[in-house]
Amino acid sequence: MSLLKTLRHGLQGARRRWDERLLLSSMRRADGPKGKFATYLCMAGLGNRLQAHLCAHIYAMGAGRKMLVKWAANHHCGAEFHDLFEPAFPTAGLFASRRIVRLAEHRNAALFAPEADPSDVVAFDSTYCPFDIESLEKAQVERLRQAIQSLRPLGEVQAQVDDTVRRFEGPTIGIHIRMGDYRQLGCLVPMERYIQALRRVEEKLDGKHHCFLVSDGTPDELAPFLKEFTCTWRRPRFARQSPDGVREALVDMLALAATHHVVGTPGSSFNKMAALFGNVPRTEV
Repeated sequence: MSLLKTLRHGLQGARRRWDERLLLSSMRRADGPKGKFATYLCMAGLGNRLQAHLCAHIYAMGAGRKMLVKWAANHHCGAEFHDLFEPAFPTAGLFASRRIVRLAEHRNAALFAPEADPSDVVAFDSTYCPFDIESLEKAQVERLRQAIQSLRPLGEVQAQVDDTVRRFEGPTIGIHIRMGDYRQLGCLVPMERYIQALRRVEEKLDGKHHCFLVSDGTPDELAPFLKEFTCTWRRPRFARQSPDGVREALVDMLALAATHHVVGTPGSSFNKMAALFGNVPRTEV
Protein backbone atom coordinates (compact mmCIF):
# COMPACT_ATOMS: atom_id res chain seq x y z
CA MET A 1 0.00 0.00 0.00
CA SER A 2 1.37 3.41 -0.95
CA LEU A 3 2.10 6.06 1.65
CA LEU A 4 -0.72 8.22 0.26
CA LYS A 5 -3.25 5.41 0.61
CA THR A 6 -2.00 4.61 4.11
CA LEU A 7 -2.42 8.25 5.16
CA ARG A 8 -5.86 8.41 3.54
CA HIS A 9 -7.06 5.28 5.35
CA GLY A 10 -5.66 6.61 8.61
CA LEU A 11 -7.51 9.91 8.19
CA GLN A 12 -10.73 8.11 7.30
CA GLY A 13 -10.44 5.95 10.41
CA ALA A 14 -9.77 8.97 12.62
CA ARG A 15 -12.74 10.80 11.12
CA ARG A 16 -15.00 7.79 11.69
CA ARG A 17 -13.95 7.53 15.34
CA TRP A 18 -14.56 11.27 15.80
CA ASP A 19 -17.97 11.07 14.11
CA GLU A 20 -18.89 8.11 16.28
CA ARG A 21 -17.96 10.01 19.44
CA LEU A 22 -20.15 12.91 18.30
CA LEU A 23 -23.04 10.54 17.63
CA LEU A 24 -22.73 8.75 20.95
CA SER A 25 -22.40 12.06 22.78
CA SER A 26 -25.62 13.34 21.24
CA MET A 27 -27.38 10.14 22.27
CA ARG A 28 -26.76 10.96 25.93
CA ARG A 29 -28.97 14.02 25.73
CA ALA A 30 -32.15 13.86 27.76
CA ASP A 31 -34.28 16.21 25.66
CA GLY A 32 -35.73 13.71 23.18
CA PRO A 33 -38.14 10.79 22.99
CA LYS A 34 -37.62 7.44 24.66
CA GLY A 35 -38.10 4.02 23.14
CA LYS A 36 -36.39 1.61 20.78
CA PHE A 37 -34.78 3.34 17.80
CA ALA A 38 -32.59 2.79 14.78
CA THR A 39 -30.32 5.44 13.28
CA TYR A 40 -27.16 5.81 11.20
CA LEU A 41 -23.69 7.25 11.35
CA CYS A 42 -22.92 9.05 8.10
CA MET A 43 -21.03 12.30 7.67
CA ALA A 44 -20.62 12.11 3.88
CA GLY A 45 -22.45 13.87 1.04
CA LEU A 46 -26.13 13.97 0.10
CA GLY A 47 -26.34 10.70 -1.83
CA ASN A 48 -24.53 8.68 0.82
CA ARG A 49 -26.65 10.19 3.60
CA LEU A 50 -29.88 9.32 1.82
CA GLN A 51 -28.58 5.81 1.26
CA ALA A 52 -27.73 5.50 4.97
CA HIS A 53 -31.12 6.90 5.98
CA LEU A 54 -33.00 4.39 3.81
CA CYS A 55 -30.93 1.47 5.12
CA ALA A 56 -31.60 2.37 8.74
CA HIS A 57 -35.30 2.98 8.06
CA ILE A 58 -35.70 -0.43 6.42
CA TYR A 59 -34.03 -2.01 9.44
CA ALA A 60 -36.28 -0.04 11.80
CA MET A 61 -39.44 -1.25 10.07
CA GLY A 62 -38.25 -4.85 10.08
CA ALA A 63 -37.16 -4.75 13.73
CA GLY A 64 -40.21 -2.88 15.01
CA ARG A 65 -38.16 0.18 15.96
CA LYS A 66 -38.73 3.87 15.43
CA MET A 67 -36.56 5.84 13.06
CA LEU A 68 -34.15 8.43 14.49
CA VAL A 69 -32.50 11.02 12.21
CA LYS A 70 -28.85 11.88 12.89
CA TRP A 71 -27.90 14.33 10.16
CA ALA A 72 -25.32 17.00 11.02
CA ALA A 73 -24.16 19.61 8.52
CA ASN A 74 -20.46 19.55 7.62
CA HIS A 75 -18.16 20.35 4.68
CA HIS A 76 -19.47 17.30 2.76
CA CYS A 77 -23.12 18.30 3.17
CA GLY A 78 -23.81 21.83 4.35
CA ALA A 79 -27.50 21.32 5.15
CA GLU A 80 -29.39 19.80 8.07
CA PHE A 81 -32.19 17.32 7.47
CA HIS A 82 -34.82 19.98 8.20
CA ASP A 83 -33.27 22.22 5.51
CA LEU A 84 -34.34 19.64 2.92
CA PHE A 85 -37.25 17.55 4.20
CA GLU A 86 -40.36 17.87 6.32
CA PRO A 87 -39.57 16.97 9.96
CA ALA A 88 -41.17 13.52 10.07
CA PHE A 89 -38.68 11.92 12.49
CA PRO A 90 -37.22 12.72 15.92
CA THR A 91 -33.61 13.89 15.92
CA ALA A 92 -32.36 13.28 19.47
CA GLY A 93 -33.01 11.02 22.40
CA LEU A 94 -31.97 9.64 25.76
CA PHE A 95 -30.44 6.21 25.36
CA ALA A 96 -29.10 4.14 28.21
CA SER A 97 -27.65 1.53 25.87
CA ARG A 98 -26.28 1.84 22.34
CA ARG A 99 -24.83 -0.50 19.73
CA ILE A 100 -22.83 0.42 16.65
CA VAL A 101 -23.20 -1.93 13.67
CA ARG A 102 -20.59 -1.56 10.95
CA LEU A 103 -22.26 -2.17 7.61
CA ALA A 104 -18.89 -2.62 5.94
CA GLU A 105 -18.69 -5.88 7.89
CA HIS A 106 -22.33 -6.97 7.91
CA ARG A 107 -23.80 -5.58 4.66
CA ASN A 108 -27.44 -6.36 3.98
CA ALA A 109 -27.64 -9.19 6.49
CA ALA A 110 -27.55 -6.76 9.41
CA LEU A 111 -30.23 -4.59 7.84
CA PHE A 112 -32.74 -7.00 6.48
CA ALA A 113 -32.48 -9.95 8.87
CA PRO A 114 -32.64 -8.02 12.16
CA GLU A 115 -32.01 -9.96 15.33
CA ALA A 116 -33.53 -9.16 18.70
CA ASP A 117 -31.37 -6.50 20.32
CA PRO A 118 -31.84 -5.11 23.85
CA SER A 119 -30.15 -1.79 23.04
CA ASP A 120 -32.25 1.35 23.09
CA VAL A 121 -30.72 2.41 19.80
CA VAL A 122 -28.97 0.52 17.01
CA ALA A 123 -26.77 2.86 14.97
CA PHE A 124 -25.40 1.79 11.60
CA ASP A 125 -21.97 2.96 10.55
CA SER A 126 -22.89 3.33 6.89
CA THR A 127 -20.82 6.19 5.49
CA TYR A 128 -19.77 4.47 2.27
CA CYS A 129 -21.70 1.19 2.41
CA PRO A 130 -23.22 0.30 -0.97
CA PHE A 131 -26.96 -0.34 -0.99
CA ASP A 132 -27.50 -3.71 -2.65
CA ILE A 133 -31.07 -3.42 -3.93
CA GLU A 134 -30.65 -6.48 -6.16
CA SER A 135 -30.59 -8.74 -3.10
CA LEU A 136 -33.79 -7.40 -1.53
CA GLU A 137 -36.76 -9.67 -1.17
CA LYS A 138 -40.31 -8.51 -1.99
CA ALA A 139 -41.19 -7.47 1.56
CA GLN A 140 -37.96 -5.53 1.84
CA VAL A 141 -38.57 -3.74 -1.46
CA GLU A 142 -41.98 -2.69 -0.12
CA ARG A 143 -40.30 -1.29 2.99
CA LEU A 144 -37.81 0.52 0.78
CA ARG A 145 -40.63 2.19 -1.17
CA GLN A 146 -42.30 3.17 2.13
CA ALA A 147 -39.02 4.61 3.41
CA ILE A 148 -38.60 6.67 0.22
CA GLN A 149 -42.20 7.94 0.43
CA SER A 150 -41.63 9.04 4.03
CA LEU A 151 -38.95 11.48 2.84
CA ARG A 152 -41.09 14.49 1.95
CA PRO A 153 -39.14 17.40 0.43
CA LEU A 154 -39.87 20.89 1.70
CA GLY A 155 -42.50 22.75 -0.33
CA GLU A 156 -39.95 25.13 -1.86
CA VAL A 157 -37.77 22.19 -2.94
CA GLN A 158 -40.69 20.29 -4.49
CA ALA A 159 -41.84 23.44 -6.30
CA GLN A 160 -38.43 23.77 -7.97
CA VAL A 161 -38.50 20.07 -8.92
CA ASP A 162 -41.95 20.46 -10.49
CA ASP A 163 -40.86 23.57 -12.39
CA THR A 164 -37.78 21.76 -13.73
CA VAL A 165 -39.70 18.66 -14.82
CA ARG A 166 -42.33 20.78 -16.61
CA ARG A 167 -39.55 22.00 -18.90
CA PHE A 168 -38.66 18.53 -20.12
CA GLU A 169 -39.33 18.30 -23.85
CA GLY A 170 -41.03 14.92 -24.14
CA PRO A 171 -39.45 11.60 -23.07
CA THR A 172 -36.25 12.45 -21.23
CA ILE A 173 -33.06 10.64 -20.26
CA GLY A 174 -31.28 11.91 -17.16
CA ILE A 175 -27.49 12.20 -17.27
CA HIS A 176 -25.24 12.84 -14.27
CA ILE A 177 -21.66 13.87 -15.05
CA ARG A 178 -19.70 14.23 -11.83
CA MET A 179 -16.51 16.22 -12.17
CA GLY A 180 -15.68 18.42 -9.15
CA ASP A 181 -14.17 16.05 -6.60
CA TYR A 182 -13.35 13.46 -9.30
CA ARG A 183 -11.21 16.14 -10.96
CA GLN A 184 -9.37 16.76 -7.69
CA LEU A 185 -8.83 13.03 -7.16
CA GLY A 186 -7.58 12.54 -10.71
CA CYS A 187 -10.26 10.02 -11.64
CA LEU A 188 -12.37 11.90 -14.21
CA VAL A 189 -14.34 9.68 -16.57
CA PRO A 190 -13.63 10.52 -20.26
CA MET A 191 -16.49 12.44 -21.85
CA GLU A 192 -16.63 9.96 -24.73
CA ARG A 193 -17.83 7.27 -22.33
CA TYR A 194 -20.87 9.38 -21.41
CA ILE A 195 -21.59 10.02 -25.09
CA GLN A 196 -21.39 6.33 -25.99
CA ALA A 197 -23.47 5.29 -22.96
CA LEU A 198 -26.24 7.73 -23.82
CA ARG A 199 -26.26 6.60 -27.45
CA ARG A 200 -26.69 2.98 -26.31
CA VAL A 201 -29.58 3.94 -24.05
CA GLU A 202 -31.23 5.88 -26.87
CA GLU A 203 -30.95 2.83 -29.12
CA LYS A 204 -32.56 0.72 -26.43
CA LEU A 205 -35.37 3.29 -26.11
CA ASP A 206 -35.88 3.42 -29.90
CA GLY A 207 -34.66 6.86 -30.86
CA LYS A 208 -33.55 10.30 -29.81
CA HIS A 209 -34.64 11.61 -26.42
CA HIS A 210 -34.38 14.94 -24.70
CA CYS A 211 -31.57 14.97 -22.13
CA PHE A 212 -31.65 16.44 -18.64
CA LEU A 213 -28.06 17.09 -17.59
CA VAL A 214 -26.84 17.40 -14.01
CA SER A 215 -23.16 18.29 -13.72
CA ASP A 216 -20.69 20.47 -11.86
CA GLY A 217 -18.43 20.59 -14.92
CA THR A 218 -17.53 23.76 -16.79
CA PRO A 219 -19.01 24.60 -20.22
CA ASP A 220 -15.63 23.87 -21.81
CA GLU A 221 -15.40 20.47 -20.12
CA LEU A 222 -18.94 19.56 -21.15
CA ALA A 223 -18.70 20.99 -24.69
CA PRO A 224 -18.16 17.61 -26.44
CA PHE A 225 -21.28 16.22 -24.79
CA LEU A 226 -23.42 19.34 -25.36
CA LYS A 227 -22.55 19.28 -29.08
CA GLU A 228 -23.97 15.76 -29.41
CA PHE A 229 -27.24 16.06 -27.50
CA THR A 230 -30.13 18.46 -26.90
CA CYS A 231 -29.97 19.11 -23.18
CA THR A 232 -31.60 20.96 -20.34
CA TRP A 233 -28.77 21.82 -17.94
CA ARG A 234 -29.36 23.41 -14.56
CA ARG A 235 -25.95 24.92 -13.93
CA PRO A 236 -25.06 25.03 -10.19
CA ARG A 237 -25.48 28.46 -8.67
CA PHE A 238 -24.40 27.77 -5.10
CA ALA A 239 -21.48 26.07 -3.39
CA ARG A 240 -22.45 22.48 -2.57
CA GLN A 241 -21.18 22.99 0.99
CA SER A 242 -23.92 25.56 1.71
CA PRO A 243 -27.58 24.85 2.61
CA ASP A 244 -28.69 26.47 -0.68
CA GLY A 245 -26.21 24.32 -2.59
CA VAL A 246 -27.45 21.09 -1.00
CA ARG A 247 -31.07 22.08 -1.66
CA GLU A 248 -30.10 22.73 -5.27
CA ALA A 249 -28.48 19.28 -5.43
CA LEU A 250 -31.64 17.67 -4.02
CA VAL A 251 -33.73 19.41 -6.69
CA ASP A 252 -31.37 18.01 -9.34
CA MET A 253 -31.55 14.52 -7.86
CA LEU A 254 -35.36 14.49 -7.72
CA ALA A 255 -35.60 15.88 -11.26
CA LEU A 256 -33.28 13.08 -12.43
CA ALA A 257 -35.66 10.69 -10.69
CA ALA A 258 -38.49 11.97 -12.92
CA THR A 259 -36.71 10.96 -16.16
CA HIS A 260 -37.20 7.68 -18.03
CA HIS A 261 -33.64 6.39 -17.57
CA VAL A 262 -30.64 7.63 -15.56
CA VAL A 263 -27.11 7.49 -16.97
CA GLY A 264 -24.42 8.38 -14.49
CA THR A 265 -20.85 8.53 -13.27
CA PRO A 266 -19.69 5.19 -11.85
CA GLY A 267 -19.26 4.97 -8.10
CA SER A 268 -21.55 7.94 -7.39
CA SER A 269 -24.41 7.46 -4.95
CA PHE A 270 -26.02 10.65 -6.33
CA ASN A 271 -27.30 9.11 -9.57
CA LYS A 272 -27.87 5.80 -7.78
CA MET A 273 -30.29 7.46 -5.34
CA ALA A 274 -31.97 9.37 -8.19
CA ALA A 275 -32.77 6.12 -10.01
CA LEU A 276 -33.87 4.50 -6.75
CA PHE A 277 -36.21 7.37 -5.88
CA GLY A 278 -37.71 7.38 -9.36
CA ASN A 279 -37.78 3.58 -9.66
CA VAL A 280 -36.25 3.92 -13.12
CA PRO A 281 -33.43 2.01 -14.91
CA ARG A 282 -29.86 3.20 -14.37
CA THR A 283 -26.73 2.81 -16.47
CA GLU A 284 -23.22 3.51 -15.20
CA VAL A 285 -20.87 4.69 -17.93
